[in-house]
Amino acid sequence: HNWIDVLVDDRDALVSSLREAGADPREFWFPLHTQPQDAADGTAFPNATWVSQHGLWLPSALSLTRSDAATVGEAVRTYVSARRLAAVS
Repeated sequence: HNWIDVLVDDRDALVSSLREAGADPREFWFPLHTQPQDAADGTAFPNATWVSQHGLWLPSALSLTRSDAATVGEAVRTYVSARRLAAVS
């Protein structure tokens, strides 16, 4: 798999948009400092914490069809357009 990383202010909204369109994104994994074996104070790793809360992977399997890729692209464009309109309003 090739992973396509995305960082976005409102990850949950984009994930919802993609899933509603039939795409299956994956949220970034939890940062290592939050795992029991590596537990550490989160304030020491603000970037890792932020990225884990704002990152996702777009669907990118080798089995992805052109139609699947078009669905993902359209869902992302719809999300971005809605954010732009909200920013202007």
